[in-house]
Amino acid sequence: MHINVLKRFNQFLEKDYLVAYSLDTLSFYAGKKAPPQKVKNIAFNFNYCYNNAIVICPMTIALIPFKINVTYNDTALKNMYLVVSKNRSRTFTVNGATFRLFQNKISPVFNRYNTKFKVTEAAIIHTNKIENGIRTKSTYSMGDTIFTKASRIVLDSIDEVGHLLYYTSLPVNSTSNIVSLPEKYLKDLNPFFRPNRQYMVLDFWGTWCAPCIAGLPDLKRLYNQTKAKADFLSICFDTEDKLPLAKKIFKKHSIEWATILNDQKKPTLTNFLQISSFPTYVVISKKGEVIYKNTGPEGFDNLKALLNRL
Repeated sequence: MHINVLKRFNQFLEKDYLVAYSLDTLSFYAGKKAPPQKVKNIAFNFNYCYNNAIVICPMTIALIPFKINVTYNDTALKNMYLVVSKNRSRTFTVNGATFRLFQNKISPVFNRYNTKFKVTEAAIIHTNKIENGIRTKSTYSMGDTIFTKASRIVLDSIDEVGHLLYYTSLPVNSTSNIVSLPEKYLKDLNPFFRPNRQYMVLDFWGTWCAPCIAGLPDLKRLYNQTKAKADFLSICFDTEDKLPLAKKIFKKHSIEWATILNDQKKPTLTNFLQISSFPTYVVISKKGEVIYKNTGPEGFDNLKALLNRL
């Protein structure tokens, strides 16, 4: 794969930027952090006119490795190890957490509608998960409350040039961002709770998801080890005609717990929980509180640790 950012097409560049990768460059580092020299960012200054003045804006083209062992709905993403980000961005730090803001669409100005945020703590990027009572997201918007280990802040607004960000600090123990399921979804799940069980593990998967099916033996072992503590239920995010295939796959692996369908063409619990990568593991209480959510191999390992603590 070749990435060329050429001066003749971008007059603001001082030189051509040429980056080449073999298709399996990052597959060698599966499950590990790729060395920085393998994934180089392209930094340059972009000049633009703002209020009748020339403004020099530092910009970066970031080459972002995808995690593997997770299946995405978009089939094109399954075959890519890199994605190119070309948005204007800024960074700031609060209590040890780095906040990178970027535009979700190219615009000459920043505003609350086109500005999104990604957060990094101790070199770990926030993802869509819930652990230890804290809900994090892969991407935040203006108005969101961001929970970090040391702070709680509400993102209020940003100036048009992107130099000033306004936020409100909250006391660390002043609020909670635990998600609770709407009654309509909890009603569908209640029949799968046994009378003496307070927790349920939800396994979100699909018949099209190879990592989901490959992980069933490990999930079955975890079920056998922890079924006295929690009920299990698999939720197949698929089209309605694939439910017989889902049950056939479960029968082949001798899975004892049930699997139900969330139709991809309708609003479902999968959509409500904003699940877009599979497998995703969720733990809920009998009251409908979502106490855990994570995806892929990391999600499974942390799920196992959580169930062992219950």
